[in-house]
Amino acid sequence: MRKFSLAKALSLVVVCVMLLGALALTVFATEDEKVDIVAANVYYGDVYQIMYAVDAPDGATLKATDSKGNEIKVVPFAEKPTDVVGGVECKIYILETGVAAQAIDEVITLTVEYGNKKSVKNYSILQYIYERSQVVDGAELEMLQALLDYAIKADVFLDKTPVENSFAAYTYVKVTGATVNGINPTGMYLKGAAPFANLDAIEYDATKYELAITVNEEVKTLDELKALTVADTAINVVVTVTDKAHEHSYEAVVTAPTCIDDGYTTYTCAGCGDTYTEAGDPATGVHVDNDGDNVCDTEGCEEDLTPATVNTIADVLNAADGTPAVINGTVTAIDAGWNATSNYMSVIITDDAGNTILCYKIKTELKKGDIVTVTGEVGSYNEAKQIVNATAVVNDHDTSYDVVIPEVTIAEALELIDGTDVIVIGTVIRVDGAWNSTYGNMNVTIKDESGKELYLYRLATKVELNDIIKVTGTMATYSGSRQVGEGSTAEIIGTHECTDYTEATCLAPAMCIICGEITGELAEHDYVEGVCSVCGHEEGAAEAQKFTASQTMEDLIAANGWTSSTTKQSFNLDDNVSVKVNGGSNTGKAYEGTHIRIYATDSPAGTLTISVGEGYELVSVKVTTVTGTYAFLYVSGTTTDICNETVSVSGSSVLLQSVKNGSNGKQVRVLAIEVVYQEIV
Repeated sequence: MRKFSLAKALSLVVVCVMLLGALALTVFATEDEKVDIVAANVYYGDVYQIMYAVDAPDGATLKATDSKGNEIKVVPFAEKPTDVVGGVECKIYILETGVAAQAIDEVITLTVEYGNKKSVKNYSILQYIYERSQVVDGAELEMLQALLDYAIKADVFLDKTPVENSFAAYTYVKVTGATVNGINPTGMYLKGAAPFANLDAIEYDATKYELAITVNEEVKTLDELKALTVADTAINVVVTVTDKAHEHSYEAVVTAPTCIDDGYTTYTCAGCGDTYTEAGDPATGVHVDNDGDNVCDTEGCEEDLTPATVNTIADVLNAADGTPAVINGTVTAIDAGWNATSNYMSVIITDDAGNTILCYKIKTELKKGDIVTVTGEVGSYNEAKQIVNATAVVNDHDTSYDVVIPEVTIAEALELIDGTDVIVIGTVIRVDGAWNSTYGNMNVTIKDESGKELYLYRLATKVELNDIIKVTGTMATYSGSRQVGEGSTAEIIGTHECTDYTEATCLAPAMCIICGEITGELAEHDYVEGVCSVCGHEEGAAEAQKFTASQTMEDLIAANGWTSSTTKQSFNLDDNVSVKVNGGSNTGKAYEGTHIRIYATDSPAGTLTISVGEGYELVSVKVTTVTGTYAFLYVSGTTTDICNETVSVSGSSVLLQSVKNGSNGKQVRVLAIEVVYQEIV
């Protein structure tokens, strides 16, 4: 921050000025032993800070508090702990915290105590501006102007109502954006002043040009502008002279940036020659060497471009970022699989000395065992060295790294340890995170005939619901949940068709074991000695009619136009079934157009309540959610996770509670709700 000249001239010594306004001052002291705040002032160093001079014995207690009662630390002014102020030898102190821009008009209470004696003063930067308002020249005028400039930058309008016995009775108003024939009267003015009164006539050829004056977007004449006085609020004055003879037709000429100079665009009017420039792209820092002499060809640069290439991983680990690197090694691990959209992957290579390095987003598709020469440059991430902007040439291949990846069921995959490569086949039953075209991945859940589901984190192949895919990846665990880790790939081998259903009962229709689609038909009662072994219905008794209410959140969001800023904490599945959600502040908002979220807290938990109207009772509910590290749902009073399961319930309503999954999963992401209910007989 700039320092005003008085501060420089006095080598940052305190400028202690006696307050001109009547400050709140109470002194309990005797003539023989003073306890007094002699003066207070604003110190304009690296930041604005309040400082003050104290006439008190050693051991006196000093204290400063803001208008909220928060204490501000007081420390001796290190550059000059004592000084003579008003003929009195004083101790000089400064507030360590300083005064922030937003608190320029905040009153700071300064206190000095010794025994039963106390001196108190109230002070602020704004007050200092008022007190110095009559300074007309010299270094103190520069100090005042610096403070006024500071107030402008802090967007502080000095139109405060004066407090009796505290502030001088002046009101200042901020004027912005005024430019008239090169005169810029922007600044601080006394209320009622006419900053444009002395403006000369604006000379122009009325036959060729037009004059336009606006004040706060209201059209004014020149005389009205000259008579304008500063009001209580900011004013914005714009004066323009435009060419009547023709409309400017500018041609743009782009000057590209060089390694040392910023680019710019020059606009020139073909009719009148009027021209102006606009800033373009910043200097590239990229040197040009067309003649191959390792010296930059850009005029005024002549940078030595001789590369200082490092050739071993050990050298890379000790080299500066940006250093060219050409190293040899073997691909011993795949950190992130090949991204077919962006054409890169990340691999670990190991050299003959056993050193390893990450090649981040290398632009060559590789596999374990490839013996390569990597060309790139040294980079860092979280203080760990890596190679970036790299390509590779495959020189040979170490077949000992070739491992036959087993094809397993999802149930079998879930039992394997982390780091095990697997191939699994399953149907995409949920899109948990839409395809990200920037990073070339998405999150999905698949299911196979074993009835188990598997979450694929950042799958590097774009797939859709009901695609049957063959996935190649590596098993991993995140926050206790098993998944296929980042970088897996998939081959789409078909489209799911419902062929294998669960057995229908009198309570539930047949349901596809993969996608959950139901036939809609219930089986007959299984009567044993006149009583149904499934639902307990007595043979020959009246039977309740059953209904199914089912909605995806994607359909509800689209039909109602909900957005991520819409909070919808209650909605209906049909005319008889209502749903209410409760939880943190984001509960009920629509996200990604596919789901709504219920935010769990430690206590109480987020909840989801499903209710049916009078004359009906619940039979079963199923809440389909995004899987992964998210919160669980439980029927109140139980401890079993019911997400993505059909559970039997009874009564007119059921309360489902969300419970956090460790420290990560704090929300339930609801994709769909299905409710079976029946008439009360």
